[in-house]
Amino acid sequence: MSMSEDKVRLIDVTINGTGRSFESGLSITELLSEIGAPKEAIAVALNESIVTRALWPQILLSDGDKVEVVTIYQGG
Repeated sequence: MSMSEDKVRLIDVTINGTGRSFESGLSITELLSEIGAPKEAIAVALNESIVTRALWPQILLSDGDKVEVVTIYQGG
């Protein structure tokens, strides 16, 4: 096996305006886990389009994607 085959392919993703690198093949669900996002009351937009929660495990992120993660907090 050559050295290039040992290397993990990384993608650059912007999350709420901040650039980060991740291994390729990452789903939205996995991304949320990686960044420690709370599971309650989250909305996700991928490249300015809202993604329904049911599709999060199926959608794999690509290099250059822009993700917005919104958490709703109730005030009092």
